[in-house]
Amino acid sequence: MLMNDDKISREGLKKAFNKWWGCDDIPVTVVEDLIDGAPPVPDWTPVTEGLPKEAFGCMVTVWDTDRRTQEDFETVLPYPVGYDGETWNDAEGDVIPFEVIAWQPWPSPYKVPEIDLGRGV
Repeated sequence: MLMNDDKISREGLKKAFNKWWGCDDIPVTVVEDLIDGAPPVPDWTPVTEGLPKEAFGCMVTVWDTDRRTQEDFETVLPYPVGYDGETWNDAEGDVIPFEVIAWQPWPSPYKVPEIDLGRGV
């Protein structure tokens, strides 16, 4: 349950929900319950603060360079990588050609909830 000293007030939360979903009459407790029931989102760990203990299965944020402008930017690699204690590697074991700046565990895949259709299986 959100408390009064959380970063967003109850009314601010309700206004934001109403703006995005167009529901003027939804009780704020319903919004809080939706947020409270959501799975936790892993935090990013900067590589300067720690490295993964598992050898594979990380999502990483890396520095990349725009080929047109030559400007650096942060991006998330769309595939899992691992850290072998010295280098960051892809699934084939090849060193990835980017500077990793942060990592987090690769998320588990979505599982479709089982639905009881009342068939008495």
